[in-house]
Amino acid sequence: MRVVAMSWSGRDQTVIGPGLWYTSNYAVSWTCLARTNFNYGNYLMSIAVSSTGQYQIAGQMSGNVFLSSNYGVTWSPTGLSSSGVWESVSISGSGQILGATWSMTGQSIANYIFISTNFGATWTQASAPSAVWGALSMNRVDLQL
Repeated sequence: MRVVAMSWSGRDQTVIGPGLWYTSNYAVSWTCLARTNFNYGNYLMSIAVSSTGQYQIAGQMSGNVFLSSNYGVTWSPTGLSSSGVWESVSISGSGQILGATWSMTGQSIANYIFISTNFGATWTQASAPSAVWGALSMNRVDLQL
């Protein structure tokens, strides 16, 4: 398993490994959510979960940013698509505010930050310098750069 994201209580967890896995019972049992939905030639790189686990965001290498609003059961592309890498994704506690950092393929640092304040319906590039953005995180309320 490469990346783990969990809800505030730890009850709901999503894991990127060989496939995308989810538990809603504190890791007692797991369900495979997707092995092919994300075009696994383009591996998932990052994932984040809202405080309840209902809203989730995942970023791909050479692909898209995907959202789920039903505990990871189904996923939809956001429209943020590139040949670069979605290095880091983040989500607020409510799931309303989302962020994603993007880098050009072959670099290990993110060059741009994209933000949504409406559950991923629309995205804007943050007015931050095109520079070294290694990670993005949010507290339960808002974005923290």
